[in-house]
Amino acid sequence: MQLLGKRVAELHRAFARTTGDPAFDPEPVSAADLAQWKASVLEEGERTFAAAAEARAVLSDAARALIDHGLSPATPMALIQQGTTPNQRVWTGTLSTLPLIIKNQAVRPPSLMIVGEVVKLHEKLAWFEPASSTG
Repeated sequence: MQLLGKRVAELHRAFARTTGDPAFDPEPVSAADLAQWKASVLEEGERTFAAAAEARAVLSDAARALIDHGLSPATPMALIQQGTTPNQRVWTGTLSTLPLIIKNQAVRPPSLMIVGEVVKLHEKLAWFEPASSTG
């Protein structure tokens, strides 16, 4: 949380506008600030791609844990990749089948797992379907 607060403060200073009240005037952004932001973005990007590589394992582990804790293997499950963008992809199955369905898919972040009967509404609602979005 401390890092998040620091980043918010940095962005606020960078994009603030002069109001005439010295208490609210923006602080200048230095070259060191920009270099630090660039390094942070690269670090976040590396973590994001590492997480994407682990997405299939995470989904599989989550499904297994839910089954181990009492959910039926037939419980509906969906994975939505890059929702509401032209790159959206949706995979549906069950706790037992979806990990196999996405096993050889190139899942990219951000992705969202949905578990439960609400997944059955996907075909009926389909409120956002870019061309060839289902896999």
